Amino acid sequence: MPFGVSRAIYILTSADILVISAYSFIMPLFAVFVTGQIEGATVATVGFYTAIYWIVKSIVQVPIAWYLDKKEGEVDEFFALIAGYLIAAGVAFGYILASNVWHIYLLEGILGIADALGVPSYLSIFSRHLDRARENMEWTFRSVGVGLAAAGAGALAGILVQNFGFNSVFIIGGALSLISAFSLLFLRPYLKTTDGRSMIYQISKPPTKKSV
Repeated sequence: MPFGVSRAIYILTSADILVISAYSFIMPLFAVFVTGQIEGATVATVGFYTAIYWIVKSIVQVPIAWYLDKKEGEVDEFFALIAGYLIAAGVAFGYILASNVWHIYLLEGILGIADALGVPSYLSIFSRHLDRARENMEWTFRSVGVGLAAAGAGALAGILVQNFGFNSVFIIGGALSLISAFSLLFLRPYLKTTDGRSMIYQISKPPTKKSV
């Protein structure tokens, strides 16, 4: 693997690069979209939808993190992470249909729920799979990958919007979020269930016969 990182870290980083890229296509110009194409939207709307996202994410994330901590193994975090990415994909596609201010507020609230599911579960799984004495390099591998992807997506976003309109970046953002969610399936062999075995073993092992 590049930089000597483990396969699990590589898969997690790749998935995060995809989902960060997805919203790096959308967010740099999202305020322009809202104020220019959403009926009744003003500059104040930008501040309100930003506040809604962060308030919802901050409130919902606490009980989700509490619940995930009470569950042993990584299966719950795995499904929470996939759910977060799938919801984020739905929000990106939802922007295509948005026409009123309340649509934007609703979608940003849903996006807050998506990140409330995704952030604690991602960080939990990532932290558990860090290699001893490689923590700095593996966090850096993720940071550099995400940063470069965000830079590239942000630059391309302006070109795409200028030539093809806002729907082009919403479609790309939604598609990348979907790909990111499904790419996490490659992580299954490296996840631990409540009995400490890998998730693949738990799913594929034959059922034991109960004594009569």
